[in-house]
Amino acid sequence: KVVGGPPRREGLMVGLKNGSVFKIFVDNAFPISVVQHGTAIRCLDLSCTRRKLAVVDEQANVVVYDVQTREKLFEDKNANSVAWNGVL
Repeated sequence: KVVGGPPRREGLMVGLKNGSVFKIFVDNAFPISVVQHGTAIRCLDLSCTRRKLAVVDEQANVVVYDVQTREKLFEDKNANSVAWNGVL
């Protein structure tokens, strides 16, 4: 997921097969750990406030995390994909 940023500081949010979610900036060689989920990540989306992260895993579970506290806020089953509403 492209999370944007100022020129030459753009960032990506990446979900991995080991369940890790990282924030990667193009001007920084070191990824920043966001959350550690239990299973492989299928897709993810970051809310427009950048405070909440929604993740769908390979077992079709959707989980919402608070990015700052890494607390699990919501969980449900039978999800294929996830997207936040872009309007505040």
